[in-house]
Amino acid sequence: MAAAGYHERGAIPLVVNVHPWEIDPEQPLLGFSRLQKWTHYARLGSTEGILRRVLRRGRYAPIAIRLRELGLLETIAGNGHP
Repeated sequence: MAAAGYHERGAIPLVVNVHPWEIDPEQPLLGFSRLQKWTHYARLGSTEGILRRVLRRGRYAPIAIRLRELGLLETIAGNGHP
């Protein structure tokens, strides 16, 4: 949430990337060490709520559109795709 606020205040585009396992608290536990299990699984139950709050904060579009808006990606004439 802090990163989303920072980007919002500075009008800086935010890239949100979520792996499917990051929102699945029912996933099977793998045989990691105790520390690895904690860092991998500790917040799974809250990830979905955090993601929903972040997504409510702004407007979102495919990354190619944002990169073109910033002048970092050129559009190929004819089909509109990079």
